[in-house]
Amino acid sequence: MASLLTRGALGTIMQGEDITGPVVQVLSVKKINTGSGNPDKDRYRVFLSDGQYTVSAAMMTAPVYAKAGEKGLTKFTIMKIERFITSVINNPDGRDSRVLLILDLLVLKDGDEVNEKFGSPVPYTPDAKSIPRPNGSSASAVSNSTASISNGKDSGPPHKIQKLNPTNGSTTNGNISIAGRITHPISIYQSKWVIKARVINKGEIRKWENAKGSGQLFNFDLADESGEIRCTAFRDLVDKYYDMIQVNSILA
Repeated sequence: MASLLTRGALGTIMQGEDITGPVVQVLSVKKINTGSGNPDKDRYRVFLSDGQYTVSAAMMTAPVYAKAGEKGLTKFTIMKIERFITSVINNPDGRDSRVLLILDLLVLKDGDEVNEKFGSPVPYTPDAKSIPRPNGSSASAVSNSTASISNGKDSGPPHKIQKLNPTNGSTTNGNISIAGRITHPISIYQSKWVIKARVINKGEIRKWENAKGSGQLFNFDLADESGEIRCTAFRDLVDKYYDMIQVNSILA
C-alpha cells in the first residue's frame, strides 16, 4: 500500500512546481476555530507525508475538509490532492517559504484501515537537495511574487499581489488592527515592516454602535508557512479594502 504514495510529491510542490493528483498520507490534523460562530469558516492545518518528505504548511477550509466524509481525515488516511494553490512568502531573513492550500481532495483509504505510517519521511526544507519529479508528473515554475492553481489542467494567469500600505511598527495602522502570532518577530525598533501572506478567510461586514459612536468592520485572516494572523478593518477602510481583499489572493 505504501506504493500508493506519490513519493517526492510534496517536495516538488514546495519547490514551486506543478504536479497532477499527488497521493499523500495524513499524519495529523489540527482544527482552527475562527470564532465566527459559523463552522464553515473554520480551517484545518494538515501535517502531510509523501513517504519521502513531510510538510506542515498545508491548509484547507471546512467545506474542503467535509469532503473526507463523516470520519474526517483520520490519522494515516491516504488521500489524493485534486486541486491546490501554493504561494511564496518572502521572509525578513531573505529566504522564501511556501504555503500549500488544498482546494479539493479525494480519500482513497481511511486511516483506520491503514493504521501505519509509510516510509521514513523527513521534514521538507527549502535547502533540500534537488528533488526529481515523480513519474508522470508535469512541472512549471512559479515566480516568487505569484501563486498558481493546480488542477491537472492549465491554471491560467497567476493571482496578482494586492499592495497595502506598510505599518509603522505598531500592531495598528489607522483603522486596521492585527491580532495573532507572527513567527518572525516584529520589533518596536524597526521603522518599517511588511506582512506578505495569503488571505485564507474573509468575514462579512458588521455594524457596531457604542457610547463613543458607530461604524462598521470586517475581519480577514492571513497565513504563511509560519502561522496565521487575524486582521480587522474599521470604518472607512471597510469601503476601501473589502472588495480588494479576496480569499486566496496575496496581500503585502
